[in-house]
Parts: sequence; structure tokens; C-alpha cells
Amino acid sequence: MILEKTNEMAALERFRSGNRDLFEKDDRLLFRHVGILLLLLSLATAVVVTTPLLWVKILLGVMNAFLWFSLVNATIHHHHTHHNAAGGPFAKKFLDFLYFLAVPNAPKRKVRYTRAHLNHHARPFDETDVDHHHGKNSFLAMQKNVWTRILYFLELTFVGAHMPGWEDERYMNEVPLEEWNRADYEKVKEEEGKKALRQSIVQWTLFGIFLWILPAVAWGWAFPMLVVKNWAHFLGQFQHYDEQFIDPSRSALNRTKTYRIPGWLNYLAGGEISGHFLHHLFPEMPYYRVEGARRRFLQDATLTKLFVNL
Repeated sequence: MILEKTNEMAALERFRSGNRDLFEKDDRLLFRHVGILLLLLSLATAVVVTTPLLWVKILLGVMNAFLWFSLVNATIHHHHTHHNAAGGPFAKKFLDFLYFLAVPNAPKRKVRYTRAHLNHHARPFDETDVDHHHGKNSFLAMQKNVWTRILYFLELTFVGAHMPGWEDERYMNEVPLEEWNRADYEKVKEEEGKKALRQSIVQWTLFGIFLWILPAVAWGWAFPMLVVKNWAHFLGQFQHYDEQFIDPSRSALNRTKTYRIPGWLNYLAGGEISGHFLHHLFPEMPYYRVEGARRRFLQDATLTKLFVNL
């Protein structure tokens, strides 16, 4: 095990020293990525609120939810948690503003997410990595049959019990990290699941009211905000939920699955799909460089053998 870890660290250092440009922040690349997201979001939202076609509204609304997720991912995940996005003061202030624009209850969620996610990087699927264990258990239980898969999708999309709520944030903000444990967290999530159902009914009822009195707001903002939790759950965590990759005998650096999707889509997602394994290996790497880094990484046979899991 010690030899395996030594070989892994040596291979990663070789990649880092040979590709130093991939670890440099560049605000021009940051604004290019965020600008593309905002442009696509603006254009799609304009079409959504003006088209009379219901299927177009739904399709583009789902796409807008993905773009909102990408903006949230660039802010709370990369800017506030890993500090791997902005270089200069203006870019930092801009991402701060964008985060408060995109995330409800922003201050509490920033603290909760930062603590939980950095702990996940330091100790993936340790006993204290409670939110990923919860997501893993839900994901694996879902795969029993077609009915459980349907229920999982309905709960995720229309209820949202998997996503952090107020009690979840209170637990992770107020309980000392070393006291986090799966039994207590599951109790919190059980209560939140009940509240999530009630909250979901209220949220979708408000969406229906907006459809009647403010249809542009309903389709242009409310619908993507209701669907974004689906993207956040799948794209934010599903890379870890294969039983093979949570095997404690595996190296901590080799517990992330590699997905192959078009490079442009991975770029829009901030490298979070095909490149999430690389983010775990180099969390300090600017997120907008991850897709390019992934391509270089896969050209190295030694690195591919050590860290790439298809």
C-alpha cells in the first residue's frame, strides 16, 4: 500500500511539473467560461419566455437549469471552496456577486458546503463524509428495479429531499466536524425528507400560480430553479456512487469514476463530469483548465492506468 501511494504521488508530481501552465489562474479564461454560460442562459431564457411551444419551454428550461448549475458550481465549489477560479480582485468580487445571485440562503450554504466538501476531499467516504454516504446509499437503493428508479427521479426532481435543507445546514454548521456521524445525519435527512415534500408542494404550487399571472417569470426563472437540484445531485456527486469505487481497499486517489462526454459539454460543466477525477487529484487546478488538462492526462499511459476508471 505504501509503495502504491508512493508511485501515485510520484506520477502526479511528474504531471504537475511538466504542465505548470495548467495550474495558473487566468481571469480571461474565467470570464470566457462565465461569459459563455451567461450568454447561453440569456439567449435560451429569451426563447423560453417568448415561444408558444410547450416542449421548447420544457427542453430549454432543463438546459437553463444545467447552466445555472454550472454557474453555482463555478462560484461556491471552485471560487469559495477551492479558491481555484479568480486571480484578481475584480474577478473575485464578480464571482462573489454571482454566487449571491444564484444561491438562496447563500451565507449559511457557503459555510456548510465548504466544510463538507473539503472534508470529502481530505477523507473520501470516511465516517464523517456523511452527505456523500447518504447520497451513495440513496443512489444504490434506487437501482433495485424500475419502480425505485422512477421514485428516485420523482423525489429528486419534484421533491428534492436529497438536497441540503435548513436542518442539514444547521447540523453541518453547528456540530463539530469530528462529531459528524452517519446515524445522526440520517436522522436529519429523514426529517428533511418529510419537510421537503411539503416545501415541494408549495414550490410547485407557486410555479402554477406564476404560470397564470407571470408566465415569463415561471418559465424563465422558477422552472430552472426547481429543476437545478436534479443537475446538482447527479453532476455533483454521482461520480462516486459505483460500489467498486467506494471500496475502502482502493486508494483514496482512485475512487472517482471517469465519464466520457463531449469536451464542450464537460467544459460548460466546469470539468465536473469527465474531469471530476482530475479535480480530486488536483483540487487547486483552475476549473476552466480541467477539460484541457484531462486531454493531456489521458495521453499518459502510466497516469491513465493509475487513475482513470471507465
